[in-house]
Amino acid sequence: MEISLQELAAALEKTDVLQGYADTRDGRIILMGEEESDARVEAASQEEARMERLLVLEEDWQRYVPLPDLYDAEIRSIMQAFAERAQEEARAALGEALSGASARLRFRRTVQRLSLEAAWQAHLSASLLMLARDWCEENAIAYRE
Repeated sequence: MEISLQELAAALEKTDVLQGYADTRDGRIILMGEEESDARVEAASQEEARMERLLVLEEDWQRYVPLPDLYDAEIRSIMQAFAERAQEEARAALGEALSGASARLRFRRTVQRLSLEAAWQAHLSASLLMLARDWCEENAIAYRE
């Protein structure tokens, strides 16, 4: 079974807050914490069920491959590449936003201020697709575009 690169790329964007797995048998991407919740079930029961699912996933390591936190590791270079490709006026503002602490927040605010949201999302999506493809190839996981 093949993994959808689109689904994997979307999951990689969330791996900074959610642990994810690629199910190599069924071609699914599983994000822990995105399970459907039932308001009638107690929080303790939900946590127990989550731990049981996690143990099953971890025990069958050949089938369920953990997703890395590529997003956190790569987001700065993705933002820098976007800034470098921007028009001259925007390039300076985006470059300045990337300097120092809290660069991610300043960068996103600058993107909004410059009305570059659509271009940023297209760049981010394309970058995450490339990361997803590279990860699949490195881990010998079949994928579909």
